Amino acid sequence: MVSGAAATETTLDSLETWRLPLGEHRLEVTATDTAGNVASAGADFTVTTSSVDLRSLVHRLRDGGEINRTSAVLLTSLLDTVRFMEQAGDHSSVERVLGVFGGIAARPAVVRDAALRELIAGDVTAIAESYR
Repeated sequence: MVSGAAATETTLDSLETWRLPLGEHRLEVTATDTAGNVASAGADFTVTTSSVDLRSLVHRLRDGGEINRTSAVLLTSLLDTVRFMEQAGDHSSVERVLGVFGGIAARPAVVRDAALRELIAGDVTAIAESYR
């Protein structure tokens, strides 16, 4: 048991958790109190995605200046269409519209940062594969 913490250390794959790649990860936390007692804990977790998550990401990137407002409106509109098609059970249309979304988001003029384009592409692929 640790009381009066003097130091804590947290290790995660990345500081910006929204940038974590899809898949399995582990969070490790270590705390040391003023008496030198150390306690550690860890937790495994899985990062998944959905069209709703992707829509939130577009908004985050728009707000951060990584996507301009016009492109964000277009991408959000496509994701709204995807969500409608998901709810209607039209999986082939979901894949088709996700393909259009992915093609637009892959353009450097739309998403400036290459790592973000790769993150979006991974999300698009994972969502599309979930319907196959």
